[in-house]
Amino acid sequence: MRNIRNILNITTKSEKNRATICGAIKSRQVIEFYYHGGYRTVEPFCLGVVLSTEADNESLICYQVGGFSELREVVGWKLYRASEMEDIEVLNEQFSGNRTDYDPSDMSLEVIRCYVAPVKEEPKPETVPAYEGPEMLESRYLTHNELMRRFRFTHPIPVPEIYTYIFSGPWFKPPPERTEWKNKHFKQAFGETYLMA
Repeated sequence: MRNIRNILNITTKSEKNRATICGAIKSRQVIEFYYHGGYRTVEPFCLGVVLSTEADNESLICYQVGGFSELREVVGWKLYRASEMEDIEVLNEQFSGNRTDYDPSDMSLEVIRCYVAPVKEEPKPETVPAYEGPEMLESRYLTHNELMRRFRFTHPIPVPEIYTYIFSGPWFKPPPERTEWKNKHFKQAFGETYLMA
């Protein structure tokens, strides 16, 4: 037989708090609540039972981002007992769920009601930096002009000497001798002066 409380749909304060907190955890929304003398703004990460031997030990592991703190350490990881949280309000602000030192597999809780599963970020592809100046010349291919400029600076020999060293032969190669020049009739017709020109 079903419980009368379930039939009448009666919920306790702890069940309402649990439903509100777990809803905020699933949608990754920041919550604000009143706790021991002041309002606190937190990112809820995990709701669970710390020790199963005690009756009232359902607690919220969260990252506080603003509000009141008895120890004057507003920002940081906190643990709040859910039954002592009052005026819980889910804000429109969302959080990513990726905080340093957050590991849902190492919460040291007897029972976990709900928790934020961390999002695995895909590694970003490495981008080649754009050329920004002379200090970046080694990370890209050199143009022909840059290569020649470097060559000239590293080789202090004057340019004419380089060319004579590279091109040691004559600068002009005469054309091959034409066969008709050897013909004696051609020499008689045009004379030796034509051949010497």
